[in-house]
Amino acid sequence: MSESLSLFSRICNFFNYFQNPYLVSRFQNYFGVYRVDLIKNGNINGSVVRNETETHEKFKTERNNVITIKYNSLDGETVLRHRKTLSSGSENSKNSPLTSDGEEISDVDSDLENSIQCKIENKFWYYFFSFGAGLGYEMFYASFFPFWIWNIDGAVCRRVINVWVLIMYVGQAMKDIICWPRPAAPPVIHLEPQYVVEYGMPSTHAMVGAAVPFSFLYFTLYRYEYNVIYGILIATCWCILVCCSRLYMGMHTVLDIIGGLSLVAVLMAMIFPFSDFIDHYQLTNPYAPLVTIAFMLLLQIIYPKTERWTPARGDTAVIMVLELALH
Repeated sequence: MSESLSLFSRICNFFNYFQNPYLVSRFQNYFGVYRVDLIKNGNINGSVVRNETETHEKFKTERNNVITIKYNSLDGETVLRHRKTLSSGSENSKNSPLTSDGEEISDVDSDLENSIQCKIENKFWYYFFSFGAGLGYEMFYASFFPFWIWNIDGAVCRRVINVWVLIMYVGQAMKDIICWPRPAAPPVIHLEPQYVVEYGMPSTHAMVGAAVPFSFLYFTLYRYEYNVIYGILIATCWCILVCCSRLYMGMHTVLDIIGGLSLVAVLMAMIFPFSDFIDHYQLTNPYAPLVTIAFMLLLQIIYPKTERWTPARGDTAVIMVLELALH
């Protein structure tokens, strides 16, 4: 009995430790993402500045790399506005930063209640992890998959798309079943606040970040001659980049990523043995298009419902439409 309680206690400690938002916050700080209100209060990069004039000057010089994130409430729904400006080298951009729509951010507007400002200390890491986050979005795959089909190998890509769609569906559905929120802010800074309304567990970015490169590796292993070690390294680097980008963006806890990687490993082991059969059926059976469309509609009908709206169901529908278009 005592051994069972000890094991249960260890499991709880494991979950609590890796779900801690301060792990995500420390990851962001390590790569140069800081809250501006800490700078205003004299805490710059973890060191307290006792001279108010020095603090003001340092904050003024860093203002051109400030991202302003607004959290406003409207009719009970959370409305998130992401305003950002990175250094453009002009004096006007430092004094009057603009949004992506060209809207000027005034000092009064930037100090509204429920607003969070953060400083991007290193622009390289910002663009690097933004690219990594883009590897998990539909827009990337809407261009990547057609390019692979038209220029490299359609047979391999069809199998990868089937794996991608099924894994994304399960991952998105699990989010709306488990209903674990994104990491808390503060201390975490959400650099993609438009996705905060979506639940966090498991990380579908981590799932596709593992599924897509390793699926390509699996389906090309005996089809082409290449150094397998290089293939494993590329797939591993792809997966690590995508997973780390979610921590940098503040959109997932470490536990979300572990959960996503664990779930995708199980799903790939279940899907891979049937990939050739599914692809052969879709190519040879005259009723395959009708069966595929009916199956997609059924999955949308049985998709789990949530107490509040999230974009997960809509994103899943877009992915399914994309699969039909590519097939």
